[in-house]
Amino acid sequence: MKRLTVDVDGVLANWTESACQLLGVDLEDSVIRNRLKSEKLEDLVGKGAMWSQIQKAGYGFWANLKPYDWTRTFYTGLQQSVGGHVYICTAPSSDHQSAAGKMYWCKKHLRCEHKQIVITQSKWLLASPDSFLIDDDERKVKSFREAGGHAFLFPNALSIIDGDVPYGTMLLDLSKQIQDWLKV
Repeated sequence: MKRLTVDVDGVLANWTESACQLLGVDLEDSVIRNRLKSEKLEDLVGKGAMWSQIQKAGYGFWANLKPYDWTRTFYTGLQQSVGGHVYICTAPSSDHQSAAGKMYWCKKHLRCEHKQIVITQSKWLLASPDSFLIDDDERKVKSFREAGGHAFLFPNALSIIDGDVPYGTMLLDLSKQIQDWLKV
């Protein structure tokens, strides 16, 4: 059976906007916004400071991430493309509350069952010729492919929102890759 797995943060949930709001980073500042298209937020504000604030916010930070405008239709389209065999694969932070918050978020915004959610940093463990991962983290995509799976690197969401990467073009590319994978 073919299995499609999709990441949450940066693909379905707007982690960057929520984290910027929490940390007081002005995402509307064009210099900051452009930097966040190619750099991590922790590089701008400091890794320790960022994660400390997110951990302090706890469960609520993760449970209340904003979905993107495309989240519901994107997820539904993925389900249709593989006959419903879509699983969420999301990495937890070091705070155990992130897992519970992400589970709540998935149930609320995707209406998926808990048994459809895999929470792990080691997404490559799910890789096989019958599995396909959609993720915005280049390292996770690379390790998934190296472990024998198929993967699509989802573009930086700010680049999609700002029109630097046309959403329709990205969807056509992803659709072609999924269709090629389904034929194998």
